[in-house]
Amino acid sequence: MLANRINLSKKVYLLRITEIAVLATVYILTARLGQLFAIDPGNVTPIWIPSGIIFAAVYLRGYYLLPGVFAGAFLGNIWAYFDFADYSNVGASLFSATLNGLGDSLCAFLGVYLVRRAANNKELFGNAKTVGHFIVYGALVGSAVSALLGVTGLAISGFLPWSEYLYIWQTWWVGDTVGVLLFAPLLIYIHLWRDWRWFDYTKQLELALFSVLFCLFCYLLVQQYFAIQLPLILAMPLLIWLVFRFKVHIALSFLFIISTVAILDTSIGSGALFGDKLNQALVELQIFVLTINMTILVFIGAVREQRLASEQQAQSESHSRRLLADLPIGVALCDMQGNLREVNQAYANILGRSIEETLKLSYWDITPKVYADQEQVQIRNLNLHGRYGPYEKEYIHRDGRMVPVRLSGIKLQVDGEELIWSSVEDISERKRAEEQLFASELRYKTLFNSAADGIIITDELGNIHSFNKMAEYIFGYSAHEVLGKNVSILVPAPHSAKHDKYIKAFKQGRTSSIVGTGREVPGVRKDGNVVPLYIAISKNEENNETRYLAVLHDIQQEKLAQQKLQHAKEQADKANKAKSDFLSA
Repeated sequence: MLANRINLSKKVYLLRITEIAVLATVYILTARLGQLFAIDPGNVTPIWIPSGIIFAAVYLRGYYLLPGVFAGAFLGNIWAYFDFADYSNVGASLFSATLNGLGDSLCAFLGVYLVRRAANNKELFGNAKTVGHFIVYGALVGSAVSALLGVTGLAISGFLPWSEYLYIWQTWWVGDTVGVLLFAPLLIYIHLWRDWRWFDYTKQLELALFSVLFCLFCYLLVQQYFAIQLPLILAMPLLIWLVFRFKVHIALSFLFIISTVAILDTSIGSGALFGDKLNQALVELQIFVLTINMTILVFIGAVREQRLASEQQAQSESHSRRLLADLPIGVALCDMQGNLREVNQAYANILGRSIEETLKLSYWDITPKVYADQEQVQIRNLNLHGRYGPYEKEYIHRDGRMVPVRLSGIKLQVDGEELIWSSVEDISERKRAEEQLFASELRYKTLFNSAADGIIITDELGNIHSFNKMAEYIFGYSAHEVLGKNVSILVPAPHSAKHDKYIKAFKQGRTSSIVGTGREVPGVRKDGNVVPLYIAISKNEENNETRYLAVLHDIQQEKLAQQKLQHAKEQADKANKAKSDFLSA
């Protein structure tokens, strides 16, 4: 594992060294190319190509490339100012080259650091604000630092007179700024060339038409057919068309092409930007390239921001529609007249229709007329409070049957129009369950109250919860008189005190001699009479609640019959004894 990490570190180190060397080489070569447009004194170029390259490299790859920036600027400066014939300016060349290297390194570091900090991890050209950060921090501020150190080094070294310091600093600063604006965006977005999915047949035709007009513009630019010195008026509409209709890398590419044409045309002493003097022409070239680049970059940021907002809105709407479609309850949007504007599948399913069929209906087409008065009440609530419901009603199904639903909704303002957003729940299952429960309770109550024996149900404290008709007959109480009261009111003294002890003992977990067995007990009626009862008590646990069910049988008649039988037996015994006594006498 350690060996693999060491090998990986070596590979990363070698890769970075290679990248630093490549960047320094590219810097030197492009610096020599840029110096073809140098302005005397000081050999300062109005278009500095390396500034854009080093910004893009450091922005994309990282700050570890800064040594390559320094090496390229240092060697490029030596190449430009060192006199290989007599070596008389070795010290001056080394000094100016060092300051130039430091200036370009600081330019790249400050530009990238400030842009990243201001952009806060957002896309560099994602909106007009981040484009502004790039122009100010990446181009203007960074280039100003480079120009300050570079021109100062040249002045101290004697390569330019101090009297020309401000002019040369301005030219250097603008040249670096133009280089950053022209080359950095193109290189940063070079990876977009891998994606051609957007380039359909319509875009191909449009780009072909644009290319023809663009070539015509470049021809007129070269042939000096413009009546104005700076051909911005004709360039801007073409480039704005490009920004609004094509991807950012396409717009940047054509921006690079038109800038390159203007640069090359001016360098050979012709074209619309060329005047009587080369230096003046190069300054006008700076203004032209700087203006169109800054303007188009701002447009790119604004357009990308608008597109991103549109894409996010489209994604949000798509996400909302998916959520709406997946909701288990019906959702509908209608106007104040009841015309349905939008519904989800669950809403259409309630009506037994498709979404397309449902949208052809109005709210009143699916509402039975018997609910007209109720609907007016809900509409008043909607107008007064901005919402209605929840309430229950019925919808008309496609097959004509009534579907019970539960509705609630709010009033919305959409593009200045008042709409009603409603949620609708099909409560058919709940209604059926309620009906079944009601029927079950009705059957239970019927059986409970028609039982031949008295039935009393209590909680674990002995409070009465149910009292059937036979219990009412036995004790002379109506159910509402005893519900919620302790069952001890039905037990005569002193048995009532014992009854409370039984409950307390059983609650504490001890066994009870009365639960699960049958026995004879006395009961006291409402009129105070005591009646003999046979009682059987059972215990039931449900939903963490304890209930006791007592089944009572009035054995008063049995007792009377037993007493009569006993009395008859006693009379028979007496008669038999009297007969025996008579016969023995």
